[in-house]
Amino acid sequence: MGQRLSARKCGGGSADQGADALLWDLFPTSISNPATLSEDPEETRLHASMAELLRESVFCLRAVREYKENTELLRAAMASPKDEVLQLQGFSSLLPSIVNIKRAYDLSTRLADELPRLLSYLAARRASLRKHPALFKQLADVLEFSLSFDFEKMGRPALQNDFSYYRRYLGRMAPLIGGGGPAVPEAEAGIISLFMAQSLPMTMTVEKALKDVSKAPAGEGLGSVSQSVQLVGLLANVTCDLALRPGVDDELRWYALRVMTSSVVIYDRVSETGVFNRRSPVRTRKCLRTLRKEQEGTTGASENVSSSVPLAKQLLDSVKYSTLHLRDGSTPGYIRTLLSD
Repeated sequence: MGQRLSARKCGGGSADQGADALLWDLFPTSISNPATLSEDPEETRLHASMAELLRESVFCLRAVREYKENTELLRAAMASPKDEVLQLQGFSSLLPSIVNIKRAYDLSTRLADELPRLLSYLAARRASLRKHPALFKQLADVLEFSLSFDFEKMGRPALQNDFSYYRRYLGRMAPLIGGGGPAVPEAEAGIISLFMAQSLPMTMTVEKALKDVSKAPAGEGLGSVSQSVQLVGLLANVTCDLALRPGVDDELRWYALRVMTSSVVIYDRVSETGVFNRRSPVRTRKCLRTLRKEQEGTTGASENVSSSVPLAKQLLDSVKYSTLHLRDGSTPGYIRTLLSD
């Protein structure tokens, strides 16, 4: 899998100092603290492009979380196929949501184009990541978003059902809604429907981006796919250490746990040998034990243990059900134990 990376191989200083400095540079005191950029124009361009996509990700995640179901109205419309007023009312009620779903799909396509450039840039500079904390933090933000979006989408089956309804009735209702045409044309609706049908649409977007790193323009430095996978593994280790750091507030700690979980899942889905293999550079056992302690309410880091327990279980379930290599013969028994109910 190429050069192994750990939190203690990031360039400069002793091993422990290197790890601490990387954590401090990336996440000084809170999520909102900005990290500095180097004077490299390419880094500035990449950071600006990713910042725009991450701003859009905030909107898309909020739109999914606040999604309003139209189940009853749509059932009434389907039960009265000859009631044109009710048909139009049901179809029109979907349009704001359909626009938001399209925005999420558009974001995924833009991430698929831009993320390989970010990964390639960082992978080519893997020996000096401490000089690029802002881009590394953006990679963490993307992985945190992919996990959060997919989890929210999974808990709202109406998203896919409503879009399927829109697509089914689009040809019949489009002439009646007026305006500038349908929110999503029929040809594009089919593509978005396939996107929404995936159980992990944003995770698979990141997965594809990792596999497309070798296709990134040469100007980004052309890191390899294996180097980019190791970069994600490093992110899992770093955020696991961050979550365990004394004095970290709950907001930053849970952010770190989400990034850690997403990194574990992504690494397993892209790496040929998986994240559970004993030779994996990811400290998977430590990551899972950290989540397990959260679920058992034994960390003592959160004042509101009752709310942190289900969150920890959600993250453990993400590893359990979203990874691909858990059932491999090479997966140690202690890993299966940590993920058992």
